[in-house]
Order: sequence, then structure tokens, then C-alpha cells
Amino acid sequence: MKKTIVYCFLIFIFFSGACSREKSEYVFEASDSIEVDESKIVLTTFPSELTEINDSIIGVLNSGAHLSLYNIQTGKNFANFSTETISFDSVITTTYRKKYANKRKYIYDATVASGMSGGNSQLLNFWFSENTFYVYVNTLVEVNYDNDKEELQRFLKTANAQQLSNSTEDVNIQVMEYLEFIFVLDEQLQIKKIIPLYERARLKKDNYSPFFQKGFAVKNNQLFTPIYNSEKGISDLSGKMVCNNTFFALANYDLTNDDAVQYSLPYKTIDFNDFSVRNYFTSAFSFRDDENELLFSNGKEILNVRSEKKIFSKILLEENEWISDFRKQKNTVTMLTYKLFQKRQQSEAEKMYGSDSLGDVQIKIFQTELIATMELPLKTRTTVLITKDKVILVEKDKEHYYFKSIHYHEN
Repeated sequence: MKKTIVYCFLIFIFFSGACSREKSEYVFEASDSIEVDESKIVLTTFPSELTEINDSIIGVLNSGAHLSLYNIQTGKNFANFSTETISFDSVITTTYRKKYANKRKYIYDATVASGMSGGNSQLLNFWFSENTFYVYVNTLVEVNYDNDKEELQRFLKTANAQQLSNSTEDVNIQVMEYLEFIFVLDEQLQIKKIIPLYERARLKKDNYSPFFQKGFAVKNNQLFTPIYNSEKGISDLSGKMVCNNTFFALANYDLTNDDAVQYSLPYKTIDFNDFSVRNYFTSAFSFRDDENELLFSNGKEILNVRSEKKIFSKILLEENEWISDFRKQKNTVTMLTYKLFQKRQQSEAEKMYGSDSLGDVQIKIFQTELIATMELPLKTRTTVLITKDKVILVEKDKEHYYFKSIHYHEN
């Protein structure tokens, strides 16, 4: 165990009441750092996702390969899930090959999948609710569309295919695609079922692409995930994102129907107007099921998915400030925010991929206004989890990773 000094921050904020001035006091207390148990799973990078299971247990995504459960009070790793023993060729046979029989051929090569994905699949996100884990998994395959004339024509209309067709008589299109699944697990991380995420005709017709890897939530057999309207294509990542009030932010997949999908949160209710294309793909999208309300944040605002009620407006943030994670309790929203600063001298690659500097990472507590804040000494992006009474993050020294908890409460 790595010891750190326990410290306490008292934040006094004065605000105007109806008749008199009142004082609100919040306390932040940092606990000891707890070394992460690496006896079963060796961490090679910071976790990409943290989720609270209960007061002492969190779920962690490690390196896109493992879902692991840890006790944050001891650091002990006591359960793990991976797809290393899954026969994806068999899974594809009972799902995609069956669904698109006589139209498409799915050629799975474990060597190709391993080379492109660092294993036979990627575990990129998960959701936990009602004692069940929902894990987003994809795997790489070659798809032959020779018998799917409609889809083949779509590929032939692309610029690269048109250039090839002008230079040779025969064009053999080989398409590498990620097939997407939701693995449903019980509390012991044992597989209950595998749900294929087939393409939805309505999304394709409306030029939407789903991005499960940016986040999703499952509630009442519906899966909610961000969607991006690609009608105008994506050419300049630094260019302004195309926004239209008729666009939607989320798609709702019916997990009991392979073809059904609906839309949620039109752009007229959730603000994307200041986003560049890069902002959309790099900002932290997050879902929360707080007080039986399904909430969604696009990194600037927080809304109730069902009612479309705005819980938090971007006007309370600074221009270059973004939300990383949040938690709502009654009329109080606790969040972790960060700011992005553009480097003075950028290479062409940095301009293209948006390698901005990160700073001013803070815990902020809002009611009708900002009532408390604490700055964190973080200079790189790291996954942080906000619970009802603490902020959990992962630290690292030269040899080990550690869980760090910062407790907060109203005094």
C-alpha cells in the first residue's frame, strides 16, 4: 500500500438567499492510495472505463481486453472476463451468417482479428444495471457483398472504387468490417447471452452511424447509444460539425427486435453548435441512471433522455471547458471538468488529430450555480468515476497502479 497524506479542503461559498445571505460548506477528503492487484491481470495502460458496482466494488475495462472487478478498499482483483476462449467463427455462424444468408459472406480469420484488434476482439465499453453487465464487443472480419447488390452499389459509388473501376475491367471489393455484439453477463461475469448489433435500415436510410464505443446505456430492454449524421461525410476533423435541428443525438435499439430502432434527443434540445468534428469524437459522452432518471451528457450539457429536460446547461461552463463525468443527486450535480488548450506551435499531425494540452482538471459541484470546487493535479487524460460520495481515479508511479478516492460531502 502506498501511503499519502490525508488532507481536507473546506470550501466556503456565499450566495444570496431570499431574505438573507447563507453559507454553504463542502468538504473534500483524500484517502490513502490503494495498490491495484495485478496478480491476475497486468495493467499496461490506464483503464478506459470505470463503473461503480456498489460502495466497495468497481468494474474496470483494461486495455480493451478484460472486464475486471476490484475491491477499491483493498485493491484486490476477484473476477475477470475476456473473450479469449470464445469461438467467434461459431458466434458469427449463428448470428450474422444466419441473418444475411445468401446475401453476404463473412470470412473470419483469427490471425487477422488478432493482428488488427490485439486479440480476437475488442471490449470497448460496458454498462451495469440490475445485477447485469452489458459489454460492447467487436471483432474484425472480411465481408463479401457480391450477392448483396444494393450494398455493393453503395461501395462502388465511393471515390476509391470509382478510380479503380476506371483503371481496370474487374473490381474485386474486399471490405474489412467490425461486427458488433453486446455480451450480457451475470454478476460473476458469466455469459448469459450474446446479442448481435445488426445494422438498422432506418439508421442507414437517415445517414446515421452508431458509436457504441463512445458509450451506451440499457434500460427496459432498450439500448441507447450516440449516433452521428454522416450525410455530408467527414473530411476535415477541425471543421465545424454540421448541426441541424432535425438531427438526433441518440438511437434507441430494441434488444428484443433485430430491426427496431427509434431516436432520442433532437439537436434542438441538446446543444452541439460549438462542436468541431474532432470535438464530437474526442469529447466524453456519458450516461447515468440516477434516481431512476436516464441522463446523457455530450460533454457540454446534461439532459434527461426521456423527458428531454435540461439538467445542466453549457452556459455554466467556460468556453473551452468540458465535462468528463457527472453524478446527479436531487438538485445537486457533481462533475469532473477539464479544459483544452491549443499548443502554440503545432505539427501538421497535431493540427489534424487535435493534440491539445489538458489542464485545469476540477471537481465541481453545482446547484443553481457553482457552489464548490477542487482542483486535481492531472495533466493527462485519465478515467475518473464520480459516485454519490466520492471521486475515484487511477494513479501510477514507475512500478504500480493505484486506486485513489476523494470523498466529498456537505458539512
